[in-house]
Amino acid sequence: MANPALASYPLTLLDCDYAKSPEWPCPADTEDARDAIDYVLAHPEKYDASKLTLGGFSAGATIALGLSVTMGKEAREKAGSKSFEHPIKAVFAAYPVATWQGPRDTVKVPPQDAKGMPGMVLSPWFSKYITNAHLFSPVRNSGLSKKEEMERKEELVSRPIVSPACGEITDFSPIIVLYTAQYDHLSRDSEVLRDRFNKEPKIKLYGRKVMGVGHAWDQLVKKGQIGYKERDEAYDDAAKMIAMVGGLDVAISS
Repeated sequence: MANPALASYPLTLLDCDYAKSPEWPCPADTEDARDAIDYVLAHPEKYDASKLTLGGFSAGATIALGLSVTMGKEAREKAGSKSFEHPIKAVFAAYPVATWQGPRDTVKVPPQDAKGMPGMVLSPWFSKYITNAHLFSPVRNSGLSKKEEMERKEELVSRPIVSPACGEITDFSPIIVLYTAQYDHLSRDSEVLRDRFNKEPKIKLYGRKVMGVGHAWDQLVKKGQIGYKERDEAYDDAAKMIAMVGGLDVAISS
């Protein structure tokens, strides 16, 4: 059922997958996502690129934010001293990886909250495993030495398209909807990024940290649990974000 905010809106939704590690290590995922956007931009007879928005969850949210800051920088540099129009008008990001640099936060769930808590608590060990073994696994048959492979990985995680927090805050889209989870070890870095968004007057920031839930809570929460209402609110905000970009008179609540 369509969200009421978009009931009469001429919307084209592209639900795109991306290459995954270890068979296709980073940055294959971001390259796939960029290919999808470039396809849209190359076909103005099919798509209205003036209202382009992105959204994603977890790794998908990271890709959406990374593309936002990367394509914003490209547009700014192309415009030179002139003001520039961002090609991506808005981004919805739920529990993203703001940066792959540095250690992950350690999250402890109080016993009274652990029973039946929707979402996952990803340990720092899990994050390190994903980082080393999957997302940035060595390129096959690259011929790189161990030192060269380490340097490649360090350079890769410093790219804003991979670690969005490494980018200039003014290069992000003018509308950002950011949702994080209290018991998600990724939240600390994302909340630091939220603070940066809040201090940038050119960005309209929405969304919030959902208390009492873990990573991917919206995928696992059941009716009656904490986070169930918040899931609907987050999805509603995503729809209203699209409607706002389309020029409809809506207000995002959070």
